[in-house]
Amino acid sequence: MFECDTPYREGYFMSQVEADAVLGRLTRERSEAQKHLTLLKAEADRLSKLFSGLGAAVQPDKVWNISLESYQTFLSKETYEKVGKLRVEIRDTEQNLAKLDADLKKFGA
Repeated sequence: MFECDTPYREGYFMSQVEADAVLGRLTRERSEAQKHLTLLKAEADRLSKLFSGLGAAVQPDKVWNISLESYQTFLSKETYEKVGKLRVEIRDTEQNLAKLDADLKKFGA
């Protein structure tokens, strides 16, 4: 049986230069996403320390079943929107990291 050590991707064989470029891009994107997630989690931690009781709704490693909406009457519109956006951005960044990890696995990295 014929074996080829050239990476196969999306219906064609990639040259080593193409494979290296894809692997480099994925590695760079993953590193950027990880840094972004670290900053988001630091902001979530800072906000959780500011708001007693709201911390469980903001902390990304806590159960997300506490309704942020129940705190809406106690927060300014700006703060409420910022916390809501932060939660969504943490979730989206974690999903992006999982996708990048899966893509990197496909390349054996």
